[in-house]
Amino acid sequence: MTTPALRIAIDASCAMETPMTGVGYAALNLLRALCRSPHGFDLRLFGTPDRSTQNALDDLRPHFSTWYIRQNARQLKYFLWPSLNWPPIEWFCGGVDIAHNLFHQLPAARNARRIVTIHDLSFLFMPEVHTKHNVQKQTRLVRHGARHADAIVAVSEQCRHEIIDTLGVPEDRVYVVRNAVDHTEFAGALDTPRTESLKKQLGLTHEYLIHLGTLEPRKNIPQLLRAYNRLRAKIADCPQLLLVGKRGWLYSKPWLRVRR
Repeated sequence: MTTPALRIAIDASCAMETPMTGVGYAALNLLRALCRSPHGFDLRLFGTPDRSTQNALDDLRPHFSTWYIRQNARQLKYFLWPSLNWPPIEWFCGGVDIAHNLFHQLPAARNARRIVTIHDLSFLFMPEVHTKHNVQKQTRLVRHGARHADAIVAVSEQCRHEIIDTLGVPEDRVYVVRNAVDHTEFAGALDTPRTESLKKQLGLTHEYLIHLGTLEPRKNIPQLLRAYNRLRAKIADCPQLLLVGKRGWLYSKPWLRVRR
């Protein structure tokens, strides 16, 4: 007798943002891995993008038996799922065994086991480097998940311990699954002419270091710059430092503080 495929509804809204953030890339690569799984899961995709119908997940569509995307419903979901556990994800994806959200919000479900991935709790430990709105929203989401999730995925051992100690989640409900990486993105040959053109455009004359991420306080750019300045004072031929990322919240203040 054939065992029915495990039916998994995945809320991958975090992978539908433009531009995509780090958690979005991790979610995308996890979904790619699941699509290649030999276990034959019955995957159902759920998403609430803020805008645009075109997204990085489109090429995975043939691997999902259900594909439900509701544009501009994210804020409504943020309010209804933690408050009322409604509407259940089964309304959109059909009956499922597991409902999993890949970034901090526990899905509403009628019968499915519920899982949420938590990436960090920095908004609890360092609220000063987040907007007040983000602190309130993320705190509400992770505390709801801590109370009601059947299982929580942490992306590191450190994150797991923080969830257990700070949110009071029993150890046997928190599992470490590290963020997925697509190694093929690093396997191709380097486009040397394009690299040299970019280096010339950016004024990079020799070896360099790259910080890749949104330029805002929670990334602790001032501390990076202070450390880099100490490194330059000790090493005459120190590699140049390249900061790459979109301008985030309070973009200008870290630079002003470091330059004094």
